Amino acid sequence: MQFNELTSQNVPQINSISSNEIVINDIAYTQAICIQPTGVQTICAATPHDLRPEDFQAALNQGADVLLVGTGSQQQFLSPSIVAQIAQYGIGIECMNTAAACRTYTLLIGERRNVWAWLWL
Repeated sequence: MQFNELTSQNVPQINSISSNEIVINDIAYTQAICIQPTGVQTICAATPHDLRPEDFQAALNQGADVLLVGTGSQQQFLSPSIVAQIAQYGIGIECMNTAAACRTYTLLIGERRNVWAWLWL
């Protein structure tokens, strides 16, 4: 799926996604990543179920508006305890398949929202 740039703001832009890579700012990633307003980092969690509350702390500390979790080709849900802990901060966390998460990320950064996304292929 090809994405078109909608904004010139200085945040990572998703160029495309396929079943084996996500291209961000013309760099292909073939493993799980976290997109932050300042860049992209690979993550150690093998699956979304391996995420822990601490994995979201930097986003919470930096005033994220929305947290997205792209769970691969099929939607999965995080532990209810993690969702409840994040809800205490008044921040939304949404789990969806990775293609949907990429589309949502692109839409939200176009609105200049502070979005963080954890993405698995």
